[in-house]
Amino acid sequence: MPQADTPPAAVAEPPAMHRLVSIATEDRPLVLVKGERSEAALARQAVFLKMSAREEAALATQGEGLAFKCRWIIEAYHQRDFCFTSITGQTACTEPMTRILTETEAGETLSGPDAPCGLELPEVARASDRLGAIVQARSAVLFKAEYEQRVRPGLLASGVKLTERPPARAATSPTSGSGTR
Repeated sequence: MPQADTPPAAVAEPPAMHRLVSIATEDRPLVLVKGERSEAALARQAVFLKMSAREEAALATQGEGLAFKCRWIIEAYHQRDFCFTSITGQTACTEPMTRILTETEAGETLSGPDAPCGLELPEVARASDRLGAIVQARSAVLFKAEYEQRVRPGLLASGVKLTERPPARAATSPTSGSGTR
């Protein structure tokens, strides 16, 4: 009786590698008043990088192993949300609103046994540092414009009186960019 051929083993696709890196944040304390009621609020904003790398099919042999194409992309995002403190002292935040910014870096390089595909590749680290510096430099302007053009008008349209306090100093992440500094 003939034996059926054993099907080839399923080749698992290599996992994609991802990382989110905070670049800058701003917390702007507010007091909202409507009628006799008031509540403390916090308008929060952040910019961050989303980094991804993915190893693709083998291209050729390289020394003792195979060479792979490693594709990577780094995208900049802006996020904002509101947090409110109740009279009981409990704080709750809204669902964050996130939008992609125009700044992005992407590339591809060979990876193999001596340089595996990942976010730690020198090309990715340099691009992350470059993009992180660009986004950090414009974050204060971005935060101010977002507050003045969207946040403040939206709150005032709801009928509240708004008392603004200066924003907490914009913070930068100790791991801004690639985290390799």
